[in-house]
Amino acid sequence: MNKNRPLQLKRKGSAIILVLIAIVILLAAGTGLLSLGLQNRIFVIRNASDIAARCAVDAGLTKALFEMNEMLKVKP
Repeated sequence: MNKNRPLQLKRKGSAIILVLIAIVILLAAGTGLLSLGLQNRIFVIRNASDIAARCAVDAGLTKALFEMNEMLKVKP
């Protein structure tokens, strides 16, 4: 029985080390996923404001062309 006790002590210590390694790996993966999500959210916000600006420019240009054509129709 004396031979089994040192093996049990080694197993307890190695279990703690394995748990700590698993926690570190999970923390690294979680941090990476959070960072990726934040970068994607910033990318989407920039693209949405870009699209809104382009739509506003397109609407302004369309209105300006319409008004210029209306001014040309009035003159003989």
